[in-house]
Amino acid sequence: MASNLVEVDIEKQVTSFFVKNMTVEVTHAMIDELLFRYKFVPEDFELPSHKEIVMHWHRLRSNGVDNWCKMIMEMPVEVRNYANELCILPETEWLFYSDIEKLFIEYRKIANERRAKRIVLNAHGKINSDNMLEHAEYLKQQIEEIETKKDTAPITGSELGKFLLKEKFHQSKLLTCSSGFKNLDHCLQGGFSRTSLNVIAGRPGQGKTSFALNIILAALFRKQGAAIFTLEQSKLETCEAVISIMHGEDAKKDTRIFSDGSQQLSEMKLHISDMAKLTTSEIALEVKRLKANNPIDFVMIDYLGLLAPCTVKKNQTKQLEIADMTRELKILAKDQEVPILLLVQMNRAIEEKKRKPLLSDLRDSGSIEQDADTVMFVTQAEEKNMDGSVNSTIFLEKNRHGMIGICRMTFRGWTKQFMERE
Repeated sequence: MASNLVEVDIEKQVTSFFVKNMTVEVTHAMIDELLFRYKFVPEDFELPSHKEIVMHWHRLRSNGVDNWCKMIMEMPVEVRNYANELCILPETEWLFYSDIEKLFIEYRKIANERRAKRIVLNAHGKINSDNMLEHAEYLKQQIEEIETKKDTAPITGSELGKFLLKEKFHQSKLLTCSSGFKNLDHCLQGGFSRTSLNVIAGRPGQGKTSFALNIILAALFRKQGAAIFTLEQSKLETCEAVISIMHGEDAKKDTRIFSDGSQQLSEMKLHISDMAKLTTSEIALEVKRLKANNPIDFVMIDYLGLLAPCTVKKNQTKQLEIADMTRELKILAKDQEVPILLLVQMNRAIEEKKRKPLLSDLRDSGSIEQDADTVMFVTQAEEKNMDGSVNSTIFLEKNRHGMIGICRMTFRGWTKQFMERE
């Protein structure tokens, strides 16, 4: 975070840019666009004179005034004099930013931090034991609203073509998170979108955790980063499973393989948390902290049913709790541009009916179906193969970015490995 002196200097540079360009009528539309794109309002500026200048710009432009002289005359004398000083501010005082876009992005961050501080300070003294949860939820929503402020300005005319080309290129870069399985990547049109919430569902013992770990390990081999939040297994059990997949041998039974694998894992960009009763908010904070220092290309959560609700509300059903969780995880995936693998239990009824799994077989399925970008079901054949492996089928039943399909696998339970079958 910038120091107070640097913040004031950046604020002065932003305001100076407005004042200098107010004198040129052809740049008025550009100033309007920048103010709208970065959502600058008078409250975003600390110095009273800066607040006055931005406030007058908003008021006069909304009244159709586009003459700088009229704008100047409407301002208080002290603000008018200060604006004239900004007009002659030499370019050498623009110490940090030659690119105006970078200047505005940086000041948007500063304004967001200031607003977050004001919200917390305003809440101080109003919180007691009776309203603590309500205030905590309110503060959380307000901070999230600040953090998700992005460029939402409408784009028209000649800029539209440039924008679409830029977005198309950006989207092509997003689909770089391969699953490690050729047939599944084909259905996913190249891999998991970096803004996607991906559900991997199955009954206990069908291999959904192992399947997700195979995807994570493939990413680690590509020098990508991953974060695993395991609420069911310990860190040791998770590492043993990853090492078994890596070497094709049971790491629990071979200390040499476990030792070699541990050394390999230490050199990979892997973070594992086995904290119990995690909430989606705690996961979001940890992912943001990790991404600030290292690239994170996958997040795996094992599993949805063990997550704790962020707040306990009266008469809240399990379905509503699940809805809040999946919504927040989808927001996290989109905000941080990281695909999330969310493991989910299936209803027991699928075992009785012996049929292809359906989206309605997801436990507490309503919000999961709605928020998920992809939904995959992991199933196993009842009979084992001669070598002890078992045939497994991955049913891709929802795919927002491509087609649905079936991927046939072989699962080696003792090594946790999934391998594609032709």
